[in-house]
Amino acid sequence: MFLLKCWVLKTETMYLILFNKKHLFFSLSFYLLIIMVQQVFANHPNEIFNNSIFSSNVYVGISPRMLRKERELEAAKRHIAHQIAMRERCIIDINVMQVSIRNFNTSPITDSHLNYDDPYIDEILENIEVINIFEYNELIVLIGRDISKPVISNTIIPRHGGSRPRWIDNPEWVRDILGHNYFVGVGIAQRYLRYYRGIFFADQGAAQAIASEKETFTYTFIDNSSANRSANIETGILSLTENVELFGFYIIDRWIEPDGSAYYSLGIAYNRGLVR
Repeated sequence: MFLLKCWVLKTETMYLILFNKKHLFFSLSFYLLIIMVQQVFANHPNEIFNNSIFSSNVYVGISPRMLRKERELEAAKRHIAHQIAMRERCIIDINVMQVSIRNFNTSPITDSHLNYDDPYIDEILENIEVINIFEYNELIVLIGRDISKPVISNTIIPRHGGSRPRWIDNPEWVRDILGHNYFVGVGIAQRYLRYYRGIFFADQGAAQAIASEKETFTYTFIDNSSANRSANIETGILSLTENVELFGFYIIDRWIEPDGSAYYSLGIAYNRGLVR
């Protein structure tokens, strides 16, 4: 009887050990699967750059990787704060000059300035609520909400899986979706060593594109002065976009080419002639 009890006890113990090993293996396998899924999702931030899927008081902030986590989050929140300040009102000046030398067009020379109420950034920061944080090799991406603004749904700019967004090559398609109450502009920046720099310049380029569409004076000249004749300067084009005000400027989507060769930002702004 004693031997039988011992055998039963040992059998139950072995079964429990085997069950626990199987359970442990299943748990580890499931945990590793979750990690793999997260790693696939975290390979590239393009999947979370589409701001149109959130409400209109939600922004995507970015930061370069730093040694201290709190500094990364602070930089990403500040990026959002600057976007909020620009949305209230920003003023843009763009001067572009291109000349023709011996029938060869030189690269345009561009001088631009973008001004907005940045002294209030610290006040804006107090109203930013962190919704989510995503970590990538090159970037920290923070999704934040401006709690001082009402929750209003955005018009969704659809994506088709993980493919390149349609708006990059056809901004007018976005205007068809949003209606003519909005200006639409796409900013483009070429390869940068740091991803966040390319994104910042593309954001600014979107504002410049809208400002240029809204109000630009273009002057074509032929210079026959002796100094320019000696330099073989024949013709030139001067484009001026001065003191153009944008209201409601908002980056609604972004895209980074998978090889990092280019950065794109899709910006919109109110057409104040129709709506504010």
